[in-house]
Formats: sequence, structure tokens, C-alpha cells
Amino acid sequence: MPAPPRPQDVTAWISQARAGTPEAVELLCRHFEPRLEDYVERHMGASARRWVEPADIVQGVLFEVVPRLRELPFELDAEDLARRLFRTASSRIRDAVRRHARKSGESYAPEQALHARGRAAHPEDGSSGSVTQADTRRWLEELVARLPERYALPVRLVGLQGQSYDEAAEVLDIERETVRKRYERARDSLRARIQGRVDA
Repeated sequence: MPAPPRPQDVTAWISQARAGTPEAVELLCRHFEPRLEDYVERHMGASARRWVEPADIVQGVLFEVVPRLRELPFELDAEDLARRLFRTASSRIRDAVRRHARKSGESYAPEQALHARGRAAHPEDGSSGSVTQADTRRWLEELVARLPERYALPVRLVGLQGQSYDEAAEVLDIERETVRKRYERARDSLRARIQGRVDA
């Protein structure tokens, strides 16, 4: 196994890539790809994975950022470039989550989902079928899809995907406390809606 490149090697590759050397661009992509793969795997939740593969995010970010180094600040070093790659990856993950939010809203019939959940709450009404876990998940997704996006995204990441406040804050690029407040406010609102439906 070859020795890892020295910091000065990476700095030289950055300078060469700025000058348009294809070999330097390829070397930088190879160098940063494992770190970026690890970052994306740790921060990409189930909802985003429905619409895009982690490897596609990684390749898209590398091809978006590295060949355009000449457009970035001249004093950019290896760690600056890594941070820029991670920020771009976070943005692409958020885009995938937003696309998921729109697709969920388009693909699930609200009244059918609510009606199915209502039957589960009132089995005595003559319903002949049981509501599966997938039905419940779909119903919850539909409720979340009705929330404003600033509240829906924390609920999906924290409530449905099981991410921590810190992980969701990094994906959404906002403060941890902001994630917590939005999540708890949305959770309380959803709880009230669910309880009202069950009690109806």
C-alpha cells in the first residue's frame, strides 16, 4: 500500500489543478474520495437514500468542486478544500431530503392515508383489514409533508430517521438548538393532530 500523500503534496496538487492539470484533478479526487464517502455515509439518512445513492453524492461533489478550484480563494489549503467538499455534500444531502419531501407529498393520497389510520383507531367500525407498519409510516410521512419545510426537515431527520440533534444540525447547516426547537414544536403539533384524529 502506498504511503499517504504529505500535506505539501496535496498543496502542490491544488496549485496544479488550478492551472488546469487533469492529473492533479484526478489525484485530488482520489485523495479526498474516502473522507467524503465516510462523511456522506454518516450523514445521509434513509429518506435521502430513497432518491440518490451515497456514491452518486460523492462523485457529484468531487466533480462539482475539484475541477473548479481556480474559482475558489487562492489561499485555499487541503483542509479548506475538505471543509468545502463536506459543506457541498451537506447541501446535496439536503436537496435529496427536499426532493423526498416533495415526492412524498405527491405520491401519497392524503385522504386515503388518514382514512386508513382512522380505521386503525376504530376497529369496531367494520373495517375488514389491518393497517400495516408501512401504512402507519406512510400516514406519518403524509402528516409531516403538510408541515412547513423548516419544521418538516428536522422531523424527518430526527423523528423518522433517528438522527441526533447534532447530526441533523450538520446536515441542515443550522444550530443544534434551532433543530431541537423546531423538532419539538413540530412534534407537539403532530401529536395534537394525531390525538385529535384518534379521539374523533
